[in-house]
Amino acid sequence: MKFRFGEKYSFPKRKDGEARPAYRIVNRTPRGDVQAGENDPEVITGHIYCLFSIPAFVYLVMWGISPGIRIHAHRTAMKKPLVFSKKAGSGKSAKRNLLFFFCFIPAALLPAGPPNLRFKHLTLRDGLSQSHVQCIIRDTLGFMWFGTEDGLNRFDGYGFRIYRHDPDDETSLASSHITAMVNDRRGRLWIGTAGGGLNRYDRERDRFVRYKLTDPDSTEWGLRNIRHMIVDREGGFWIGYDTGGLVHFDPETGHHVQYKNSPDDPTTLGYDDVWAVCEDSRGRIWAGTMGGGVSVFDRGTETFTRYTHDPKDPRSLGRNEVWCIYADRRQTLWIGTYGGGLARYDAAEDIFTTFTYDPDDPASLGDDVVFSLLEDDEGRLWVGTENGGLNLLDREAMRFHRYTENPNTQHGLSHNSVECLYADPFGTLWLGTYYGGVNYTSPFLWKFMHYGRTQNPGSLSNNSVTALIEDRKGDVWIGTDGGGLNRFDRQKEVFEAIRRNNAGPGLSSDMVLSLHEDAEGRLWIGTFSGGLNRWDRRTGRWDLFSHDPNDHASLSGNDIRAIHEDSRGLFWVGTSNGLNRMNRDGTWKRYAYDSRDPTSLSHNAVYVIHEDRMGWLWFGTYGRGLNLYDHETDSFVHFLHHPEDGASLGNNFIFSMAEDSRGRLWIGTGGGLDLFDRASRTFSHFRAGDGLPNDVIKGILEDDAGTLWISTNNGLTRFRPDESAFQQYTIVDGLQSNEFNPRACLKTRRGDLYFGGVNGFNVFRPEAMVENPYPPPVLITDFTIFNQPVLIGTPSSPLKKHISLTEELILSHDHSVITFDFVALNYILPEKNRYRFILEGFEENWNDVGGRRIATYTNLDPGKYVFRVTGSNNDQVWNENGAVLHIRITPPLWGTAWFRMLTVILGAGLILSVYYARTRAMERRNRELEEHNRRLNEEIGARIAAEALIQQMNAELESRVRRRTAELENALRELEAFSYSVSHDLRAPLRSIDGFSHILLESHGDRLDADGRNSLKRIHRATQRMSRLIDDLLGLARLTRRNIEMRPVDLSALVQEAVAEHMESLPGTRPETRIQPGLTAKGDALLLQNMMANLIGNAIKFSSRKKDPQIEFGALSEAETDKIGRPGQQVFFIRDNGAGFDMDYVDKLFRPFQRLHRQDEFDGTGVGLATVQRIIHLHGGEIWAAGEVGKGATFYFTLE
Repeated sequence: MKFRFGEKYSFPKRKDGEARPAYRIVNRTPRGDVQAGENDPEVITGHIYCLFSIPAFVYLVMWGISPGIRIHAHRTAMKKPLVFSKKAGSGKSAKRNLLFFFCFIPAALLPAGPPNLRFKHLTLRDGLSQSHVQCIIRDTLGFMWFGTEDGLNRFDGYGFRIYRHDPDDETSLASSHITAMVNDRRGRLWIGTAGGGLNRYDRERDRFVRYKLTDPDSTEWGLRNIRHMIVDREGGFWIGYDTGGLVHFDPETGHHVQYKNSPDDPTTLGYDDVWAVCEDSRGRIWAGTMGGGVSVFDRGTETFTRYTHDPKDPRSLGRNEVWCIYADRRQTLWIGTYGGGLARYDAAEDIFTTFTYDPDDPASLGDDVVFSLLEDDEGRLWVGTENGGLNLLDREAMRFHRYTENPNTQHGLSHNSVECLYADPFGTLWLGTYYGGVNYTSPFLWKFMHYGRTQNPGSLSNNSVTALIEDRKGDVWIGTDGGGLNRFDRQKEVFEAIRRNNAGPGLSSDMVLSLHEDAEGRLWIGTFSGGLNRWDRRTGRWDLFSHDPNDHASLSGNDIRAIHEDSRGLFWVGTSNGLNRMNRDGTWKRYAYDSRDPTSLSHNAVYVIHEDRMGWLWFGTYGRGLNLYDHETDSFVHFLHHPEDGASLGNNFIFSMAEDSRGRLWIGTGGGLDLFDRASRTFSHFRAGDGLPNDVIKGILEDDAGTLWISTNNGLTRFRPDESAFQQYTIVDGLQSNEFNPRACLKTRRGDLYFGGVNGFNVFRPEAMVENPYPPPVLITDFTIFNQPVLIGTPSSPLKKHISLTEELILSHDHSVITFDFVALNYILPEKNRYRFILEGFEENWNDVGGRRIATYTNLDPGKYVFRVTGSNNDQVWNENGAVLHIRITPPLWGTAWFRMLTVILGAGLILSVYYARTRAMERRNRELEEHNRRLNEEIGARIAAEALIQQMNAELESRVRRRTAELENALRELEAFSYSVSHDLRAPLRSIDGFSHILLESHGDRLDADGRNSLKRIHRATQRMSRLIDDLLGLARLTRRNIEMRPVDLSALVQEAVAEHMESLPGTRPETRIQPGLTAKGDALLLQNMMANLIGNAIKFSSRKKDPQIEFGALSEAETDKIGRPGQQVFFIRDNGAGFDMDYVDKLFRPFQRLHRQDEFDGTGVGLATVQRIIHLHGGEIWAAGEVGKGATFYFTLE
């Protein structure tokens, strides 16, 4: 921890309990900050004179004071005071040191200002039932509860569970209008309503119990409208009612006592409308009434003392309408009135001091109607008003600081009417507003200040922040992409914009990319397309340096990305079109990439310029790595990315560079963060897989603790290099966006870090960032079976009380899908909470599920399990104990022990019964077998004789078969010989008849009449048909004696050949053919060629009379073969759209000499399809056909 300039610290309380004011360090010295001591990490030791002015330092030296004061310090946000103690040494010296210290501190330190609060809001859009929030409380489990006019809201950080009145449900709230809530000493939540009286939440059954307190003066059950209630030190309730007076209620017995006004008795309650109740340190009950002032109840005498407004007495109560009363830890009573401001009661003087609104005094109370009061853990008094927002009282000056609605920020109050206030144990301040929902703030909530463009004329001129510098005066200058240049007044939090001047000298472009202040205090502004501007703020002079294509001594480009003045006084400018160095005469020397010169600049787009502590000058390019400049040779050494070299630069796109306090050089690239080793000139890499949120590194800064802060395209990360530890921050943490702009980062001299992006910029001081140290309560919040809610307490339900309170869950074996919902009750950025769970007995390792809050298990075996879930807060502080649920899954009936025992007994009895029955049956069977064997022996003899006879007959049969086979073979040979002789004997006469008929027709046809010539033509055609028939018969006969040679055959190619062969002799219209390629089968190539020739010939012949004949060859798909009942077979087909046939005659297709068409329609012998069928049968296949007259035919076949 560091003791820093500008930080706020507080001193311990005095013995009388009065707190001392907080102070801020206002001076710095060359010695710098006071560092932490070695022995105690929370103890700050060092030179105390850093707190004082220079004269004080001289005085210390004159007195000879050495470092001797130990300062035990914790920041105010840590809620611990500064303590000063004496270091061991001489008493005289120590006394002198302390005397000087206490003499000089009052003059050296100034009181600290009010905290800069930013609020988060919960509204209807987040699920809040209604926006008028009248009361807030945290229950003992950690849930936040909000009472509204329309329902009670339970909030877990992610969403709301809303409870309302249901007229049909006696266990619902008695009224939906919630006015008050308290936790009793047993941790039970009680709810006061308007119209429904008192209710208690039954957490075990997730329902409500109603209490009807009677009013003797009312004809109805009376006490319905509760305004306020408290729990006193003895555990009793004091309840203020509208018209019902004050009631004391015992929550254990249900007994109540009512106190009301009696006009004739001044010792009774001053008025029956009681809107505020409070218990003071003496145990007295203060009742604030709406019209009768304050009445103080003395339990000993059971009488009231009244305090009312007296217009003649300024020390009386400011008004008789009292809205709230609060007793702070100093036992001071504060009373908020309706129209009379805030009153402080002085018990010693028995008088009131009133604070009211003064329109001419911004430090007065914000409004005279005070709705709520609260003292936080740091002793600060917060005041909620009707129209003046939230007020913080400075108790020393008795002045107020107001927090109100601010239209220029989304983090101001959502409404100026603050009805209720609540501080939880973790330092979060909760506000309920009048129609503005819930507001809350915490010291752990906002780590980053965000500045952007708003409707306020003094806001940033443009949200895209591209450049940042701090000048010698401490002013921060901000370059924007489209909004020009801005000067930021951090004290007033306003911006002064300097825009492009079209009328004369001034800024040349509103798109500012780079900034630099030179040694003479002049500001250099690099723009996009507008060149380089130099602004002398003392004289107001503007100079413009721009690219002139006709002047090689001008800048190489007008897109100015980087500006740097090195330790030698040389001025460098990087552009998108080369590097430039300014000469003393104002001209420029250019450096550019030259492919012929390996020592030239590696790339013309120079986006980064960095000089390290050794004086090495680095130039980062956009696309070709790093360049190290050699002053002696005026040349460059290149460092590039080589994919094959893991020690080379990680990526060639350079976005940022930084050197840390230990001299290590870090490079931000488009492929991660690189660390340069000067000795080996190699690089080590850190990427997304190592913990970075993104590999595009836009900016790098080192804070005073040696930690690197890195902006990326996916948020900001804090990197501790020695631990290789990354911590991510996103827009949820208050970042301007998850996307940052290159090189838009700045560390000021006071240690503030700035990072600019696409939605403004963030400012923060790392050492002032407070981590959330509180592990959150972890609860199991819901349980479902088969994704259905499980009712509580029903006879069949496994839940006897709410799952969050259940220690053991007994489930049936048929509850096979179970789901648990769970939550870590941390309200500070709950989006960043993390979870782990395990089901012991089912799995061995924890499930790290990030932000997911649900666990589902299916089909668990009967047995015992333990479900454990742990969670962390937004800063990864884990509740390691988490929530634990024991689960027992009962087995089915047949899986129980008694069922198994009964089964064993019954099984044993059954086995014995079967054994005895089997024994008797075997004896009977043996007797039957003996008789059967006797008969069988008799039959065996007979069978032996029969077998001898059968063997004799088989021998005779085999002899006959051999003779018959020989006869058949002889007959086959004779048939073949006959076939050849017939073909030879028939062909010769046929050729003669054909030849002579043709000669006769050609030579003597003119001598014959028409009948004669027609007869000769018929003879000629008959002889040709007879010749073809003989050829077909011979071919059919040869099939029976051919040896089949099986090998793979390309059927598609055979079809293609057959089609081509028939096409050559085909007159007229040629058919369109579709042949599926690549179809193969095993078979005899010659036989399959014959088969395809016949099938294709038939298809062409029978479709020849069509206008658009079509022929297709292919194979059926698996689905089609399954459909026809041939799964797993390859079925081929040949389809045409020709004459077709009648399916009634389909069985005649494959018989020899059978024809389904007349000869004069289609020529043929009737043998072709018979030949095809025989070839397919020889291959073990089948063929069948389908057709329709006039629509074509399809022939299907298989070959296996």
